[in-house]
Amino acid sequence: MSFLTIDAGTGAIRCMIFDSSGNVISSSYREWAYRPTPEVASGFEFDPNDFWSKICLCIKETISKGKVSSSQINGVGVTSMRHGTVFLAENGKEILACPNIDARGLNEAFELEKILGEKIYQITGKWPSPTFAPSRILWMKRHKPEKFKEIRKILTISDWIIYKLSGRFVAEPSNASSTMLLNCLKLTWYDELINYLGLEADSLPELHSSAECIGEVTQKVANLTGLKKGTPIVTAGADTQAALIGTGAIEEKDITVVAGTTSPVQLVLSKPIIDENFRTWTEVHIMPNRWILESNAGPTGTYYRWFRDNFCELEKIVAKLIRVDDYEIMDKECEFIPPGANDLIAVLSFVMNAHKSSRRPKGAIIGFKPTSDKREIMRAILENISYAIFGNCQQLEEVSGIKVEKLNACGGASKSNIWITTLANVLGKPVSVFRVKEATSLGAAICVAAGLKVYKNISEGVKSMVKQETEISPEPIIHEYYKDKYKVWKSLHDLLWKLAEDGIISTYWK
Repeated sequence: MSFLTIDAGTGAIRCMIFDSSGNVISSSYREWAYRPTPEVASGFEFDPNDFWSKICLCIKETISKGKVSSSQINGVGVTSMRHGTVFLAENGKEILACPNIDARGLNEAFELEKILGEKIYQITGKWPSPTFAPSRILWMKRHKPEKFKEIRKILTISDWIIYKLSGRFVAEPSNASSTMLLNCLKLTWYDELINYLGLEADSLPELHSSAECIGEVTQKVANLTGLKKGTPIVTAGADTQAALIGTGAIEEKDITVVAGTTSPVQLVLSKPIIDENFRTWTEVHIMPNRWILESNAGPTGTYYRWFRDNFCELEKIVAKLIRVDDYEIMDKECEFIPPGANDLIAVLSFVMNAHKSSRRPKGAIIGFKPTSDKREIMRAILENISYAIFGNCQQLEEVSGIKVEKLNACGGASKSNIWITTLANVLGKPVSVFRVKEATSLGAAICVAAGLKVYKNISEGVKSMVKQETEISPEPIIHEYYKDKYKVWKSLHDLLWKLAEDGIISTYWK
């Protein structure tokens, strides 16, 4: 049997086909970008027609590369970036499509914070932020009232893709819990907040369980993609929680970092924990009767990609000549730089503080010398990611009372041996990596397999489809060195936050 997955990530669309043992049959990938909204600071949108076209092409290409017929694909699973929002009118036409980086609702987030902040956090596990749906909804109500009146459905990006595939409006709890519109304790929509926003009761889709067959591929979609009409579509969930499934993190105390554009660190819980200091997020797992405590390092891979796009033309040329990934060449160059990056320190990511997320500072790279070269910057960026993950692991331990013994790692950065080694040395704990690095897609495939009853449940699917590749242990001497370096990084991190809070430097969103 084979399962096709669609992962609409922050930086790209990825389609993959897996067999029932978790082996990758084929995959396709297309990067995509967003357009800034000229009339509003920190506003970003995407063209839904362009995105849908890329999704269809990716599906068609993945089927072609896998040399499988449409009848051999037994089901489709959809996952996506969290916090993105698509607003639909009565006819299903997209009114506005925002990615997770859209922060047009900054002032509206401050309003929600003042009026309902603590109550919202206690019920949804989220402190008001401009990147959550309610802030965008209020922004539209205030600034585009005629468009606001047209809204009939508000969807996450995976909900939107399921609608495009099947014509059905459905949601599932893990992605719904990322919207700040779900009561994460009762797993129902948060009616009081929905009423406050001025929405109709049916503006949000029906809630269904994860790993549930909820529709079929339409004839129109079959014509566009090469999928067979009637192929079952299965709910998978939010991309980060799908990655937990893809790394086998399904029991209490399991912990995974999904090192991609951002680096969420998620700890699995058997019951929800709400941080009394409002620093972390509480969310719903794809697994039944499981919750997540998240401390997010924020932008991580996005900085490495920025550096690649702006300063690594030679590396790109070499990579193309020898037919390897650009990042592989960059990682090889980092190996020439010792731990500590010759005292160059990047403070770009952060230890999460949800209560103050709207006031977080812009990043900095400190320690430049006339003799500094770009390899030191690359190494410093990789170390910055590791320091931020370490700080967030410590925070999860503090909030939950659960000791982190080892860490699972997946996502694009987990392909980098130098980064995984650095992470283990900074943490002073083993780091496990997996045969399938794109754990989000694998997690979605496991949901499909469970939804189709190939396996009786997700747990059984994990046992058959998830395979650890290796475990990297820290080197004690290097860990001791990095303990001191982390203290420097954290001091600079805290100073930047204070300067931003005091209004001395500008915040990330302004």
